[in-house]
Amino acid sequence: MAAIEEGQYVKCKYVGDPGPIPFSPWVADEYAEVGVKATLNRHFSLAVIPEIKLWDDTWDWTRMNSSTGAQNPLNQHATVSLADAEGIISLGNTDAIAWNISAGVMPYKYDLEAKNLGEYLFRTGEHPAYIETSFDQAYATMTGLRANAEVFHNLSLDLFFTTETQVQPMNDWSLSFLAGYKVPGLLDFGAGIMFDRLIPAIPLLDKPSTSGYNTYLTSSGKLDTFSWGGTKVMARLSIDPKGLLPPDLSGIFGKEDGIVYGEAAILGVQNIIPYKDSTNPNNGLPVKGHYVIDSSVDFYSDIWQRIPVMFGFNFPTFRLLDYLSCELEWYGCSYSPSLYDLEGFKYLLPLPDGSSYTGSHWKYSFNVRKTLMGNLSVIGQIARDHTRHDVYYYGNTDVDEIFQQKDEWGWWLKLQCNI
Repeated sequence: MAAIEEGQYVKCKYVGDPGPIPFSPWVADEYAEVGVKATLNRHFSLAVIPEIKLWDDTWDWTRMNSSTGAQNPLNQHATVSLADAEGIISLGNTDAIAWNISAGVMPYKYDLEAKNLGEYLFRTGEHPAYIETSFDQAYATMTGLRANAEVFHNLSLDLFFTTETQVQPMNDWSLSFLAGYKVPGLLDFGAGIMFDRLIPAIPLLDKPSTSGYNTYLTSSGKLDTFSWGGTKVMARLSIDPKGLLPPDLSGIFGKEDGIVYGEAAILGVQNIIPYKDSTNPNNGLPVKGHYVIDSSVDFYSDIWQRIPVMFGFNFPTFRLLDYLSCELEWYGCSYSPSLYDLEGFKYLLPLPDGSSYTGSHWKYSFNVRKTLMGNLSVIGQIARDHTRHDVYYYGNTDVDEIFQQKDEWGWWLKLQCNI
């Protein structure tokens, strides 16, 4: 695969900027993948696909401080990663119950209709309750083990034991289970649960207690600490109304035309209500009967603020396009959508930055794809989604989403060739 991607963040947010600025960064990325997929025998196959990406900072380099600004911020950066690197053991009967056990780095997508938004189970966190998206990559890259069962081509069951490689703190282990069922040509629905960061690699990083800001009192007066992990659940549904039409009428539509789909998730099923001792604001020795809710760290007590909901629709194009879709999302979190809070440049805390969210809770994405001559594809997107800036220098990382106000948005266009 080879691809070139162009675009622009027409209006967006920057670190430290209290309001709009005229600079609108340009997106210019190039991709290349050359890999091997081999079937060694009827039970074992192997895939190794490295990816090379060339990209530029989308953060305004003129606003970098002197220590980083002197390090050639206009240089194009190169990243080498694994798009796929797994061994697969296949057992059973493909016409009845087929088993696949995979190990390695695995691209995984459970909602085939999602073009940009959604796919919440593996692209989100609980504390803080963030969401991530990336143009033309509405899937997650999993590292670990997967056991999959396909039952009569309709029921799919997946069990994952994976390690965190995308968002700090790294290397924590999670356990996930998903189930999906298809009524061919009509329905596709499923659900999943993820015990995120069930086994922390470094417990001190999972529940950092170096700052009093990350601790609170429970209703019984016990001192506890916010952690990164939690339990997420997801449910999804897609409906293809063409399955109800007679064959001679449904044949005028493209494969993706008219499909309606949606997904909802709970990013942390447990409410956390922090208390403090009203007679001792520093949470020293508690005095029974004097506990009040601590509003300074009351981030996760309302489950409705941790439920994103996405709806999508594929407009009929009558085979002129592969698809033309519109996706809308509502996510009512009342805090700034950051990946973490930073304590003294030393510890990442599983908390939002504490500021109230004043932007729009609605997201949208319009996506289009057209395949030409079998191998060449043109892919486009106009969106106000959960994009974050691509920044090479860690000290300039913006942990917030860049499209927060209702008039902030961007566009992307990609030319891709697959062989």
